[in-house]
Amino acid sequence: MAVFLSQQRRYDVGEIRSRLEEALETLNERPSGRHAVIKPNLVNQFGRASGTTTHPSIVEAIHGALRDRGFTDIAIADGPSINRPVDEVFDASGMRELALRLGVDLVDLNQAPRRMLSWPYGEIGLPILILDADYYVNVPKMKTHVRSGVSLSLKNQQGICDYQEKRNNHKRGVDEPLGELGKVLWPNLIVLDGVEGMEGNGPTHGKRNRPGVFAVGTDPVEFDTVVARVMGFRPEEVPMISYATTKPCRPDVRGLAIEDVVTPFGRPTQGAYQRMLGLRVWTNVRSCNGCDLHVTVVKESLRSNPSVMLRYGPRILPRILFGRIDVLKGEQSKVPEHHGSLVFLGDCAAELAAKHAGFFVRGCPPDPQAILDALAGAGARLSSDGED
Repeated sequence: MAVFLSQQRRYDVGEIRSRLEEALETLNERPSGRHAVIKPNLVNQFGRASGTTTHPSIVEAIHGALRDRGFTDIAIADGPSINRPVDEVFDASGMRELALRLGVDLVDLNQAPRRMLSWPYGEIGLPILILDADYYVNVPKMKTHVRSGVSLSLKNQQGICDYQEKRNNHKRGVDEPLGELGKVLWPNLIVLDGVEGMEGNGPTHGKRNRPGVFAVGTDPVEFDTVVARVMGFRPEEVPMISYATTKPCRPDVRGLAIEDVVTPFGRPTQGAYQRMLGLRVWTNVRSCNGCDLHVTVVKESLRSNPSVMLRYGPRILPRILFGRIDVLKGEQSKVPEHHGSLVFLGDCAAELAAKHAGFFVRGCPPDPQAILDALAGAGARLSSDGED
């Protein structure tokens, strides 16, 4: 096995197809069969311009290569992240338009029929569409990740899981379960979208960059090891890789050398908490994207929505200007020794909320409106035991 590296500076289907053909020849990879599934990274509705989702040009080039090798039933499939509007994701990413133009199915894997397979946590339901495919192509976006260091082919398989398993994987810490999933489901081919990527606080709130890197491989561990190095990450900084294998990885790199394409990515800077004045939202690797997304929605509403500020500002602003509100979410959260008014988000935090005075917002994920109400209640409270 080996990983092919090259440069690709623009989204041009013809150029990308040429790079892909060169990679397949170099790797001696011979795709064959009738039914293929192309699985891009379509995590959210922010669109291709944000650097969060796989660009349609990469998928179109892969489709052409498979079609010309005799594949007659090709689907594009992914399961966007928890609580994302799937229709908007498919539209903003450009995948719906591409699927219509190519005449292929575009499948929401969150709703796809499943077959149960064994794995270390019992059983997991994986899409029959992929399990029964003759050829499965994993197409990750080149991104950093606040929890996992990088988001590449192993992390891209989170989109294969249904909503409940996505939540479970976050509760398990993300790295271990997705490393284990890499042992259960192995793509036939991995093709990187590294024309544009995301650095900093990826995979959704970082900064778009333009590494101009193209990579192709067949082994997720080897592939992620090589591309992580291109991004400036040592393999030991990406725990998901070690969970996916028990053997040392000594990559065989073809095409250009890692040193020829290395593009150090800005690292995630997320600390113990995110702060907006006196509002502290504590980081927890075990909280899922549902809670994280709705907290972001609430903060953006307070910043930019006049009606929200008019309704909630008088109760929330004094507290976060002159005091403090601490927001905790996810399993195994811990209340800081010195804290302000406490707000506990999501069903995962119910046990912790029962042990402390504060405001509990149930739900998985909790409703943004209910979060605002809890913050307003916390803001109206004059004092709290332990508040600094």
